[in-house]
Amino acid sequence: MDPVTAIELGPLKCNGCTACCRGHTVIAMSPLDNPKDYKDHYTFAPADESMIGDDQPHLTFSIDVLEMMNVVSEEFLQAVRRHSGFAIIQLQHKENGDCIYLGKEGCTIYDRRPQVCRKFDCRAMFLSQTREQRREWIKSGQMSREVYAAARKRLKQEE
Repeated sequence: MDPVTAIELGPLKCNGCTACCRGHTVIAMSPLDNPKDYKDHYTFAPADESMIGDDQPHLTFSIDVLEMMNVVSEEFLQAVRRHSGFAIIQLQHKENGDCIYLGKEGCTIYDRRPQVCRKFDCRAMFLSQTREQRREWIKSGQMSREVYAAARKRLKQEE
């Protein structure tokens, strides 16, 4: 199935839904995001090979960029060099799995939320994957069942 873009679907109306902000969903920053804008509420991890490539360049920071940003320790830089030469930077989670910036009324940093939050469309993700892929992503923890349920609900409302 060809990926469906948000443009074809029209603008996403979350209407208070925060499914993608919950359940330990990885909220990875892009090189367009400045980790310093998120205080100390982010973590670093070496990127595995599946995150590196032309299809997901927005998820990873090269070792050169990390060095210029001057936000990670030398030990971490050494680990990245040994691993793949790339890292991901992700927002931390609360103990219950919610995004660290999710409040009672929704996102507390909405105006400066990371690019992945600005561009994510649960409907497009749902339509771009087969049922088996969705099951795998749920099983592996890459996406929660609730996000797919929210997408299904929105797609039905648009019919």
